[in-house]
Amino acid sequence: MNGEKINFNKIKEDENGKKFEFMFEGIISNENFDKEKIDESIDKFVNNKNHKNMIQNVSFIRTILKDCKENLLIVKYNDNNFQEMVRYNKGNLFLFDVKNKVDNDLAHANFTLGKGLNVYFPDLSKSTIDYSNNDNINEKFNKLTNHIYLLKNANCINIDLNCKMLIETYKLFYNEEPDFSDSNINIRIQAMIFLLQQFGISLDDNYSFSLLGKYKIPLSLKLEQFVNNLFPLGKVYDDNLVEIPEDSKKTIKIVGECVRNKIKKEKNKDIYLMIISKVAYIVEYNLSSNVDSTKLSELTNYTQNEVESSIKLLKRIKNKLKYTSD
Repeated sequence: MNGEKINFNKIKEDENGKKFEFMFEGIISNENFDKEKIDESIDKFVNNKNHKNMIQNVSFIRTILKDCKENLLIVKYNDNNFQEMVRYNKGNLFLFDVKNKVDNDLAHANFTLGKGLNVYFPDLSKSTIDYSNNDNINEKFNKLTNHIYLLKNANCINIDLNCKMLIETYKLFYNEEPDFSDSNINIRIQAMIFLLQQFGISLDDNYSFSLLGKYKIPLSLKLEQFVNNLFPLGKVYDDNLVEIPEDSKKTIKIVGECVRNKIKKEKNKDIYLMIISKVAYIVEYNLSSNVDSTKLSELTNYTQNEVESSIKLLKRIKNKLKYTSD
C-alpha cells in the first residue's frame, strides 16, 4: 500500500445552508496506513465538527492524513453570510478566497501564489477615502494577513509533552487507549483530571474547575479546549510516549482502578463519572464530607443512594492510597 495514490472527496450540507467540503489527493507514505480507520476518522470530523474555522479544518485534515504525502488539498466552507476557500498544491498555499456579506468594511479578499493579495473595500468606489489613517481598516487588514500566514503554516498537530502526559495518564487510569474522536472523551478526561487533582496528581496547575455545562459538573474550559484540539488524533495506540514517575503512576492506577470497579457494572459509565466528580466537587469546595447525604442530594440533584455511593468511593480511594503509602 505504501506509495499508492489515494484521494478523498467529502461534502456535508445542512438544512440551514451551511456547506463544508474538501478534496484531498496524495500518496500513502506509511505501510501501516489503515484506510478503514482513516475513513472513520474523516466521517467523524466532517459530521461532528463546526467547520467555520478554516485554520482548524486544514490542521485537522492534515493530522488525520499525516501518513499521506499531500499533493492537493482544497477546503471550502460557506453559509448564508460567509464563504471561504483554500487550495494547497504540494503542501503550499496556492489560493485563498473569502467573501463576507456581514462585514461591510471587508467584503472580498483573494490571495493567489505569485499574484499577491487583493482586498475589496466596498466604500472605495463611492468616494476617495484615506484608508491608511483608518485604524479600523488597518486592524482588519492586519487580521486578514495574519489569517493567511496561519493558513500557510497550518500543519498537523504534534503530540507535545502535555499531550503525551495526558495520553499516558488516561491509559493508566482507564486501562485503555484514549479515542479523542469519541463524543464522550471530554467528560472522561475532565472527570479523570479533576479526581486525580483531589488526590495530589496535577498535569497542569492552570486546570481550574467550575460547575459548568448542562449537568453543572466540574469542568475546566482550558482542558476542554485542549481535548477538542486533539480530536483528529483519533484513537492513540502509541506506547510509552513519556515516563511518569513511579509514585504518581501508583496513585493514578489506584484511583483509576477504584473508579473503574465502581462504574464497570453501570450501563452508562459516563453518567456515573459525572456523578462522582460532582459529588467530589461539592464535598471539596462547599461542605464537609460528613454532611447529611440528604443535603448533598439536594445540592447535586442526584439521588441519596448515588451520593452515598460516591462518598464511599472517595473514602475507599483515600484509605487505599494511605494503606499503600504506609
